[in-house]
Amino acid sequence: MLNAEQVIVRAAGRLFHWSLVRAFSVARITGEEDDLHICAGYVILGLLAFSLISGYKKGE
Repeated sequence: MLNAEQVIVRAAGRLFHWSLVRAFSVARITGEEDDLHICAGYVILGLLAFSLISGYKKGE
């Protein structure tokens, strides 16, 4: 049985992963000429930075 904290962590993990999939798909589909491609790249960069920072903080 999952407690409330585990449910929140799993939901946050799913949100992160599906956001990353969606941003990567948008970047892949739009091509390099579109401004949306650049925005999707920044979203990917932000998600990965957040993941690295939160992983580091969780390990402390």
